Amino acid sequence: MNRQTSRRRFLRQLAAGGGLTLAGIPISKALSNPGVKFPVKPNFLFIITDQERYTQHFPEGWEETNLPNLVRLRKKGLSFTNAFCNSSMCSPSRATLLTGLYPEQHGVTGTLPEAEHGASTEFEPELDSGMQNMAKILKSAGYNVYYKGKWHVSKPQGEEWNADDLARYGFDAWDPPDAGENVAPENYGGGRANHDERFVDDAVTFLQTINPTQPFAFFVSLVNPHDITGYPKNYADDYENTMLEGDIKIPSTAGENLAANYKPKAHSELIKALAAGLGMVNTPSKKSHYINFYGNLLKHVDGQIGRVLDALEARSDGEKPLTESTLIFRLADHGEMGLSHGGLRQKMFVTYEETIHIPLIVSNPVLFPSPQSSQTLVSLVDMMPTIATLSGVPNRDQWDFRGKDFSHVILNSGSGDVQDAILFTFDDIKVGQEN
Repeated sequence: MNRQTSRRRFLRQLAAGGGLTLAGIPISKALSNPGVKFPVKPNFLFIITDQERYTQHFPEGWEETNLPNLVRLRKKGLSFTNAFCNSSMCSPSRATLLTGLYPEQHGVTGTLPEAEHGASTEFEPELDSGMQNMAKILKSAGYNVYYKGKWHVSKPQGEEWNADDLARYGFDAWDPPDAGENVAPENYGGGRANHDERFVDDAVTFLQTINPTQPFAFFVSLVNPHDITGYPKNYADDYENTMLEGDIKIPSTAGENLAANYKPKAHSELIKALAAGLGMVNTPSKKSHYINFYGNLLKHVDGQIGRVLDALEARSDGEKPLTESTLIFRLADHGEMGLSHGGLRQKMFVTYEETIHIPLIVSNPVLFPSPQSSQTLVSLVDMMPTIATLSGVPNRDQWDFRGKDFSHVILNSGSGDVQDAILFTFDDIKVGQEN
C-alpha cells in the first residue's frame, strides 16, 4: 500500500476531519509548497534527553563543533528557539509531555525519587494508567506505539520492573529496568551501568526489524546528560577525568551574590543542600570541571543519538528511506542551571531559562530540505494536541488538551503563532487548575 500523498491532499484530509487547527492562518498559506509529497500517516520518532537545556553560555560555535547529530537534525529540520518545559522536575515534566496535561491535572506533582515497588503516596505520586496519554491517542489513530529508555513516571507493579509496567499505559516493547530516576551510579546513563548504551542498542535493533509498512510511533528516551548529578561526589568510579576537561567557561553569573540581589532564600538553601548531597563545587577548578563534564555528557549522548538516526536512515519502506516518512522530534524534559546565578545546579526552585528553556527540533528531509527556525512560543504541554493533528486522531473531543496545537507551524516551515505565554509550575501546582 502506498502511504505517500501530496502535501495538499494531506492537509485537506486533516482539515476535513476536524484535525487541522491553523489558528487563523489561511490554508492557502499552509499549502505554500503543494508539490511536496508526505504520508497521510507519518511515522514518529521521539528522541528525549534528560536535563539538556537549550544551549547557552557555551563558546560560539560549540554546538556545530561538538554536537554533529543535533546539527544533522537541524539541517533537515525546524528548530524552535522558544521551546519550554512546563515543570522542571523529571516526573512532572515527563508526565506533562506524555498526557498533554499540567501537573495538577495528571497528578504527578513530584519526582519519584526511587523506582521501587510500592504503593503511590502523596509524596511520590505516579501517573494513573487509566489517564489519557500519547500511546492511547496514537493507537486510536492506527499507530503501533513503542518505548525504549527512561520512563520515570511510575513504579514497578511487582518486585522488579518488567515490560508490562509500560504496556499497561499502552507503550509496547519496553526493555526493563528503568534508569536515571535518582543520583545512584547504578542508574547512570553512562559509567559502569551504561543504561543509555543498552537503550540505544535496543532502539537500533528494533529499527532494524520494525515493520515499515505499518505506521509507528517510537519513543527513545535517554538518561544523559543527567549523570551530571554525579559530580563531584560519585563520578570518579564511572568516568575518566578527561570527561572534566574542555573549553567551556564558567558562566558569568556564577559569582552572583544572591542575598544582595534579593534572590529567594530557597536558592541559597538549595546550594547548601546540593553541596551536602552531591558534593561541593566551590573552587574555580571544580566549577570548570562541572560545566565541562556537562558539555562532555552532551557530546556523548549526541553520539548515541547518531546511532539511532543511522539505523532509521538504513531502513526503507520499500520505496524510500524511512527518514522521508518519519517526523523526528528531538527534545528534552528540562534543563540544567550549570552554576549560573550564584552557583545554582540542577533545576529546583527556579524559573531561569537555564532550567526551563529546552531544545526542540522537528526534523524531516521532505518537509525541511533546508534548515528552518521558528521563534514561536511552544511548550511540552502543546506536544500532544500537535501529535493528535499530525497523526489524524479521530474524535478529538474525547481528549482533554490543555496545550495548543502547533502542527500548522511545522507544516508552514515555522510560521504562525501558538502561545502568548507559557504556564510553568513548580510547588504552586494548583495554578494549573481552572478552580
